[in-house]
Amino acid sequence: MRESFWMRTYRKARRAFGQGCALGATDSAAHLSIQERPDRTGTSRLRGGLLCFPRRWHVLSSEFFATWENVSPDFEFTDFGRSIAPNDTNNLHTNHANDPVPPVADAAQILSKKTKFCAFIASTSYCATRHRFVEVLSHHMHVDAAGPVLRCSRPAPPRHGPDHLGAARDFYRAYKFVIAFENSVGLHYTSEKIRLAFEAEAVPIYWGNPHVAHHCNPERFINAFDFDNLESLAAHVMRVHKDDALYLRYLSAPVRTPRQGAGE
Repeated sequence: MRESFWMRTYRKARRAFGQGCALGATDSAAHLSIQERPDRTGTSRLRGGLLCFPRRWHVLSSEFFATWENVSPDFEFTDFGRSIAPNDTNNLHTNHANDPVPPVADAAQILSKKTKFCAFIASTSYCATRHRFVEVLSHHMHVDAAGPVLRCSRPAPPRHGPDHLGAARDFYRAYKFVIAFENSVGLHYTSEKIRLAFEAEAVPIYWGNPHVAHHCNPERFINAFDFDNLESLAAHVMRVHKDDALYLRYLSAPVRTPRQGAGE
């Protein structure tokens, strides 16, 4: 009997994430729920859930796979996909880093309104790397962890509430820095986390996609992959925090370079 699509995906994800990730931590986002649900035609269709619920649809004899998470379609079983896999004839790449964000009009004025140091919101506990970084940075200065994970401050708006992305962006506005760590490492995986920090006119501290600088201006955010370990990353964040001129250099830089804006 041929193994099902979701069992193959599950086994591949468990192997991939079980091998560890950058900066010496082991992460796992491979928590699949598998169940049979009837589709509108009355036949049974296999669907799975992984955070933002990857799904498969059967339409006119074609299989469609869609997810926002760090999972790529297996085109042995799927005809088309919208996922973090690169664009090709079968897949439309989901990449939130390419969404346009206007530049900060007056960085000095924005800085004068920043009353808090750093925010962290996470609703899943799969990533050991970002948990460790929150701990390391907190040794220097208090980090407001406002999500369900590691909460130590007033709670952020619910993740699944109305306009939760806008609510998270408004929550971030008072902070100089936002810890925008992904759930896991992926070469083409960039979620909404870094974009929300940009829109809140904060400086993101990013980890997840080693190629993120291909999509976002490296002068606009602090890239964890530029540092040997989490301790040196935290030390740099503190240098930027204590040096207004250096912070303003980050904040005033455009989110995308001219070449990135032109789609090159």
